[in-house]
Amino acid sequence: EKIMKKLLIVAVSTALLASSLPASAQMGMLKKAKSLTSSNDAGMGDLTSQQNGIVNRLVSGMTNMTAGQAQVARALGLKDQADLLESERDALSSGNVKDKDSIKRSMKVSEDAQEAINTKMAEETVIDAEAKKEFGKALPFYAKGTADTIRLLPELKKWASSAGSTMKGAGIRELPKLKKTLGTGLFVAKNLPKYAKKSQTSYKALSDFSKKNEIDTSEADDMLGDL
Repeated sequence: EKIMKKLLIVAVSTALLASSLPASAQMGMLKKAKSLTSSNDAGMGDLTSQQNGIVNRLVSGMTNMTAGQAQVARALGLKDQADLLESERDALSSGNVKDKDSIKRSMKVSEDAQEAINTKMAEETVIDAEAKKEFGKALPFYAKGTADTIRLLPELKKWASSAGSTMKGAGIRELPKLKKTLGTGLFVAKNLPKYAKKSQTSYKALSDFSKKNEIDTSEADDMLGDL
């Protein structure tokens, strides 16, 4: 009961203090509060816009990657994987892949297919002339997809840091909304480094396999540069 009385006294005192301030002071307090809200909204808008840009660049890279993987899979006789990859490539290029769940699915299709491709390349060290042509066509797509994902990492790291700071400063009510709004970017920030590393390893294996089969890899290798 004593605690309740103290709280009531504090609340009344605060209200009296606010009402006793000059109108100009009260207006200043309101303007400051609005300014802070506008600043937070602007910061959130920037994060959302940047997230969209990151997702678009990732989707572009994955479109190239799945296109290259589909050609290689078909050249190696992996029909089921090739069909899945072509379907995923079409989904990526049509704009249907833009949220966490669809990006997660695309990554899994790509990674699972690459495991099958790696296994097949280990079994078949020599391929025929027709398969060599398909490999030659696929290499630039592989290289472009790999380069795009690796070059995205610095920007993604910076975005994730800003998003983390924003969420750390958010209130209990705002935090769930923030996590939902930035959820796709946060998922990408967590999973892209691993995906990019796998892509780089996969390209290296494909390049080595191609060279053993006397397939020119120079154009594709140049796309990666010093990455």
